Amino acid sequence: MKVVILAGGTGERLLPLTATCPKPILPIINKPALVHTILHLKRLGFTEFILQIHYLNDMIQEILKDGEELGVSIQYIVEKDRLGTAGCLSLSKPLLKETFLIVSGDLIFDCNLNDAIEKHIQLESLLTICTVDQNDCESFGNVFCKNEKVIKFIEKPSKKEKLSSKINTGIYIVDPSLIEMIPDGVEIDFSKQLIPLLLSLEIPIQNFNLTGYWIDFGTPERYVELLVDWISGRIRLPLHVTEVLPNIYIGVEVKISNSVKLIPPIIIGDHVTIEENCVIGPYAFISSDMKVKKDTHISNHIIINHFTLKIEDHLNRINGKKLVKDLI
Repeated sequence: MKVVILAGGTGERLLPLTATCPKPILPIINKPALVHTILHLKRLGFTEFILQIHYLNDMIQEILKDGEELGVSIQYIVEKDRLGTAGCLSLSKPLLKETFLIVSGDLIFDCNLNDAIEKHIQLESLLTICTVDQNDCESFGNVFCKNEKVIKFIEKPSKKEKLSSKINTGIYIVDPSLIEMIPDGVEIDFSKQLIPLLLSLEIPIQNFNLTGYWIDFGTPERYVELLVDWISGRIRLPLHVTEVLPNIYIGVEVKISNSVKLIPPIIIGDHVTIEENCVIGPYAFISSDMKVKKDTHISNHIIINHFTLKIEDHLNRINGKKLVKDLI
């Protein structure tokens, strides 16, 4: 079964991080987010991928190439103009002749999707929406189901409009006949147009509720939450770094002065240099290819692409280039 990954978004809510790096390849630990997603899907048995790309698409293609290094095959569909999460599929029609999986490019999850796919095929469904249970539904599509069929759907409801605890994960299983309903060259979104249209036409939509970890990291708050969750052991995915001491994870070719104090939890990416008398941690995340100058103290911060995200109890915000001249 082929997997279509929707990776064309601009990631405006994560600016300035996404000013020079597309959201789907932002570093998570020491690898681009999409690498984690592709490797997880590969472990589930998926090896054929189609990436729908638009914003800074050359960077995505340069990093992932044809997928050979990851043990998969990747084809690219470049959108010249944004066509939405459903409209972009009109560009992929020649490649999608059998049931396929859609995954949004700003997700990290450890869920097993095979049961959902088996149920979709067994019921000969046109569309299956994968959901998870979550208290906060205001930032996502909210789904009300009966007997595993979608009855109502509201995109980003208010607290009064909340239908249930089920939210749309941005993971869909699709019969190729659905694409025939999507006109060429028209911007159409799954949540805003296509799902409401199918419901209005009384076309059955199946629901499958996933278990496991799932997060949309498309805001600074959730990006921070993801990293904290990962180092706290809430995600059942490989870290791709070495745990040298309890809760101290270090990548490859890292140089740390003997006078540096490390206070867990810490994650340090690849090719990082930390000079003398630094204090790193607790809750310090340093992305790859960084140099930390002597006498620097980093705690409760994520250092990524020369920007910092501060970890706080109730507020996480991006401070653009605040530490560059201090660290580099």
